[in-house]
Amino acid sequence: MILQHESLQVKHQIVKDLENGYFYVARISDYHKHFSREHIIFYVCSIWMFGYAVHVPNHLGWGEVRFSQLFHFCTFDTESLSYKLFYGGMLALAIVLAFVFYAKIYLVLRHTTLARHMILNKQGGNKVNGLD
Repeated sequence: MILQHESLQVKHQIVKDLENGYFYVARISDYHKHFSREHIIFYVCSIWMFGYAVHVPNHLGWGEVRFSQLFHFCTFDTESLSYKLFYGGMLALAIVLAFVFYAKIYLVLRHTTLARHMILNKQGGNKVNGLD
């Protein structure tokens, strides 16, 4: 059961890390407003609480925790189609958001010299947002 919480939390933490990277690369002027120490603590706590909140319906009667013949350990009710769709939707959300932020970062870096300057360790690549 713990692995499911952590799996969902890690996937959503990766999304938050990608959002952080996007703001750092593309919107540096907004970066410190969105990623201050207090905001980061809030984000981390909310992601962990979200991971556990997704499992609350399972403990309130929507499915149950039992031994799964499919996974061969105790887990949420893998026989309940509605709960599988709900849980799968939460995982799919993380995957889609990760793709969106990867694409945004790629599009920004594609039109800049920032990445090239960082890789080649050149000076003078410190233009605003790395744009030419």
